[in-house]
Amino acid sequence: MSFQTHLNSKYADSYNNNSISDCNFYLPPIDVPNDNQINVSIQSANICYSFYNINTSNNFLKYGFNNDQILRTLTIIPGNYTCYTLLDYLYANFYNIIVTYNSTTNKYTCTGVSDLILYYESFIFSPCFTLLGFQ
Repeated sequence: MSFQTHLNSKYADSYNNNSISDCNFYLPPIDVPNDNQINVSIQSANICYSFYNINTSNNFLKYGFNNDQILRTLTIIPGNYTCYTLLDYLYANFYNIIVTYNSTTNKYTCTGVSDLILYYESFIFSPCFTLLGFQ
């Protein structure tokens, strides 16, 4: 006896973190007579090569400028960013900071209108600085 079950994340039984790509399926019980074995295998799987690299635990950084002493917070919308889509987001949302990307060195450059200050607390509480290449 054999049977096939097709699983599609669109029709999962439940989702984790409100994400269609992180889901659970609950299979119906399979009756197996005593002293018999069951073999379960995956015939094929389609797993996307896409991961969220910005999430709610690494999506903000605090910064300011020497000339105004105002603490600002940049919050990046969680999502899957390429180097160029993140560049576009940073360029559009940083206050008084120009962001450029060098594809040869794979590095961003942030240039402020005055002396930029990156606050130490942000290094402790936000891995966003690591994503941007800060140590």
